[in-house]
Amino acid sequence: MSVAVISLVGSLVVISQAITMQSTAAMERKATSQSVSQVLNVLSNELDDLNATTQDYATWDDTYAFVQDGNRNYIDLNLIDGTFANLRLNIMLFVNVSDQVMFGKAYDPNNGTEVHVPQGLLSQVIANPLILRRDSMKTPVVGTILLPEGPLLVVSGPILKSDGQGPVGGTLITGRFLDSAELAFLGKTTQLPLALQVIADSPISSDFQTANISLSKGSPIFVQPLNDERVAGYALLDDVYGNPILILRADMPRDIYAQGLASTFYIAVSLVVMGIVFGSLTMLLLEKSVVSRLARLGKDVSDIGRSGDVSARVSETGKDELSSLGGGINKMLSTLGQTQQQLEEDIAKRKQTEKELVDTRNYLDNLLNYANAPIIVWDPDFKITRFNHAFERLTGLNQDNVMTKRLDILFPQDKKEEAMTHIQRTLAGEYMESVEIPVLHKDGTVRTVLWNSANIFDPSGRDIIATIAQGQDITERKQMLQRLEEYSQQLERMVEQRTKQLRGTQEQLVKAERLATIGQVAAMVGHDLRNPLTGISGAAYYLRIKLGANPEKKMLEMLEIIEKDIQYSNKIITDLMDYSREMELELTETTPKSIIAESISLAQIPEKVQLADSTLNEPRIKMDIDKMKRVFANFIKNAVEAMPQGGKLAISSRVSGNDVEFTFIDTGVGMAKEVSEKIWTPLFTTKAKGMGLGLAICKRIVEAHQGKISVESIVGEGTTFTITIPLEPKPRVEGGEKVWVNVPESLLSTTTKP
Repeated sequence: MSVAVISLVGSLVVISQAITMQSTAAMERKATSQSVSQVLNVLSNELDDLNATTQDYATWDDTYAFVQDGNRNYIDLNLIDGTFANLRLNIMLFVNVSDQVMFGKAYDPNNGTEVHVPQGLLSQVIANPLILRRDSMKTPVVGTILLPEGPLLVVSGPILKSDGQGPVGGTLITGRFLDSAELAFLGKTTQLPLALQVIADSPISSDFQTANISLSKGSPIFVQPLNDERVAGYALLDDVYGNPILILRADMPRDIYAQGLASTFYIAVSLVVMGIVFGSLTMLLLEKSVVSRLARLGKDVSDIGRSGDVSARVSETGKDELSSLGGGINKMLSTLGQTQQQLEEDIAKRKQTEKELVDTRNYLDNLLNYANAPIIVWDPDFKITRFNHAFERLTGLNQDNVMTKRLDILFPQDKKEEAMTHIQRTLAGEYMESVEIPVLHKDGTVRTVLWNSANIFDPSGRDIIATIAQGQDITERKQMLQRLEEYSQQLERMVEQRTKQLRGTQEQLVKAERLATIGQVAAMVGHDLRNPLTGISGAAYYLRIKLGANPEKKMLEMLEIIEKDIQYSNKIITDLMDYSREMELELTETTPKSIIAESISLAQIPEKVQLADSTLNEPRIKMDIDKMKRVFANFIKNAVEAMPQGGKLAISSRVSGNDVEFTFIDTGVGMAKEVSEKIWTPLFTTKAKGMGLGLAICKRIVEAHQGKISVESIVGEGTTFTITIPLEPKPRVEGGEKVWVNVPESLLSTTTKP
């Protein structure tokens, strides 16, 4: 008993010491953290004071004028040593908008003399545009930077007029070194000894090393004891770029820790004294009223245990807890006798139930194994636990060979991942309902199976212990549906193809009717206009004869204008007539080089346009030379007009299979896509003069030769026209425009009308 009391008192002493010292340590950390926060607030106040001084000078008309003209009077009046001493400044830099330092001064307050501006500060001003940031007239840069000379409290603000308005005239940078004198000033303010450590310095003392490892953005303050008498708090200081550069330490006496030690000692002494008194009194009382009676009760229980007679009883003398304990033991013995009898009856019932369960299980096994539908069961690890005969027939596998194996052995290699994805969803409580999953037969064939599944849960209804699935082989039905789908798609393609043919025929008919109408109108207009033009031409000729050899210059200019317009009008009428009448070709043999040379001779090419003709002298090709000269001459003329400032026109030819390709490449103004798509349309033109029939007639002529024209153009870079003409005319299919083709006897000795 004495051992128990001593153990209890010892435990209380240890627990009280742990609780007291833990609370003391927490109070010490909190007090130290508050002191560090106080130091950081004082340091922040120092930056606010430096910022206020900077703003006073930066938002001032005199400063605004100084960074522009650099007048000496401003320096003599405002930037004397006394100003630096009174404001506790070490550095002032005035930078104009061209990033030129107009004035810089550094002051040593210890010696009261001017010193050189730190080169490290000038390097950071040049290398880091953040310090010279002028993107906001309201937000200065306030913080700390690390120089070779030491850490510097710095403020960089935009120089504005006294009313705070821009534009920004430059940047004012002020600085105060965070040196021993500044730390002493801060320590005097906070009544705490302060120390500062540059993180990048080496070596670094052990306590700062520990603090550096423990400090972070999420834990900005770290506290640790230096010894039994002093405790220190640490804080990270970031530079203006957000990078940690310094560790600040504030240390103080461990008064709270000393009080905790004293309190722990007094509590321990009190508990020991109380334990001694309490233990002595308890021992006397227990010996008299408990120990002897417990010994007798223990003897009675031991006797009953040895005999195994649960009908025997223990003594129940007295009316206290021990007598109640004896009564409870007697009741337990009585209940134990009843329970023993009940247990014998339960054992007999259990044997009968086990027999019934075995019979039921055998029945269910037969029902599962001989069902016509393929049935399979797997556990949460996707291992097969049941596999009936129908599934054996479906896969060709024997039940004994697949039990406890993973379910993915049933699937084709290329479908395993997809199949297992469906099955794995059952673990989340889902079930498969008519899901198609292919099953691999051992002979290599693949069967399409429609799966339905259900989850089997434990008695709690929360955890899945197995999944049962039934399959239906729909391979033949799937194949029939696939063939039906293929027939349907083939029918749709045939309908679509026929629809496209009908639409094409309809478009050709509409186009033919429209072109026929345009041709009729062109023929009538050409005929009606040519007669008046003939009269005007004859009248102009008569006037020229009447004017004699020396007409007035003005009269001669007017006659030339009339004759030139008559020629232009005749050209329009000729185009209209050519476009309106049926195309008749007179095929003659020529070479690409020959016909291009003749076409160039018809065009007027200015000196500022460079012409490069690289056409070939072969092969021999059959074409209507006059009409094709008109086509090529028209493309040359259009290329020259597209290069009003001069440029280069390259003409080339090449054989492509049974065709000859003529290419015209200019470096002119080019065409937009919407223009190039319409240039073949009759009566479409982008020129101030013209009917828009030139390219339409060219297209008709080329197509009459069973050729084609394509165009590629980029605005501002130039245009490429490609004309493709077959070497030999091909028999024309029915439909389209009628073309008369006359072939000289020397070429064919027949005339055809397709």
